[in-house]
Amino acid sequence: MSREHYISRSLLQFIAGSRNTIDVSGLPWQDSENESIGIAALQSKILCQHHNSSLAHLDSAALKFFQSLNNVDKDPALVGSHEVHSGVQIERWFVKALCGLTSAAKWGDGNVYPNWKKLLLGKTWPKGWGLYFAEPTALVVAKKEFFLQCYQRPDTNKTVGVHSGFAGVPLNLLLHGPKGDYGTFRPDALEFYVPEGNRVLELQWPSRSGRAMRFNKVGTEKGGLWKNPA
Repeated sequence: MSREHYISRSLLQFIAGSRNTIDVSGLPWQDSENESIGIAALQSKILCQHHNSSLAHLDSAALKFFQSLNNVDKDPALVGSHEVHSGVQIERWFVKALCGLTSAAKWGDGNVYPNWKKLLLGKTWPKGWGLYFAEPTALVVAKKEFFLQCYQRPDTNKTVGVHSGFAGVPLNLLLHGPKGDYGTFRPDALEFYVPEGNRVLELQWPSRSGRAMRFNKVGTEKGGLWKNPA
């Protein structure tokens, strides 16, 4: 087994900037609601060295995507007018993060289920399982923050998904058949309307849905607000 971070070290360092610590809350072993923790401390022996190395490209894909989500608000010049990202790899990265947090930090119900491991290694997803993106229903601040929250069945406490978001863009990873409105399943693109010119983050999936998500910048401040343009 090799040591690795629950959440990609590259993403943690991107959020932290020049700091070597990051503000963390919500882990089962934390005594306080929010505390500053060294990035190097947020790791454990989770995968064997072979699997850790073979899945490193998921970390790179997620970092590239999250950097674009952040920069489209704060420094649009760093984002191409039309970028292409692997939705498949981002989706698998969320499974990797879920497995890491559950295994090392006893997150959720504490169980890493066999079907999660199969999805992580590239197996076919059951119908309706995967990433859903939600357009903001009200003004959302585009902060350089990342969060993860468990979806658990109320009757069994079983972990069945993740609610997450970064830079004001909410999304959900479902590991069960969807019951309710979780957003748009595997959209073809995220379209951002900003004063510097529109930016499109295309997402590649096994098949196209014909749907795109739209976010409209309110004001000109960095770390500004997104709203649904409709």
